[in-house]
Amino acid sequence: RQCLFLVGSYRSNKEDYPEILNQFISEIDSVPSVRVTNISLGGIAKSGTNSMISDALRLPIRLIRNFSDVVHKKSAGNPLFVKIFMTSLVEDHYLTYSLEEQRWKWD
Repeated sequence: RQCLFLVGSYRSNKEDYPEILNQFISEIDSVPSVRVTNISLGGIAKSGTNSMISDALRLPIRLIRNFSDVVHKKSAGNPLFVKIFMTSLVEDHYLTYSLEEQRWKWD
């Protein structure tokens, strides 16, 4: 008996390549001895975004809740988009580290 474990990922909202991918999955799925399992992942819950930002900024959730709610809304809960958005806030100086207060601050 031979085994192969294959994991693939793609963004289902991209229109560039789904037809090729769907064709590939259909061909693999048509083989009787092969089992294909699709797992669709959505965004994380608001509480997950709150925890993620709380950990990143090393601040309690109660202090960052309003800020992280805005980030969650802008990112639709996608962890990658949370990271990208947070990075852009730092680059644009909307999120800065205060050496004096030794904590992150935002506008």
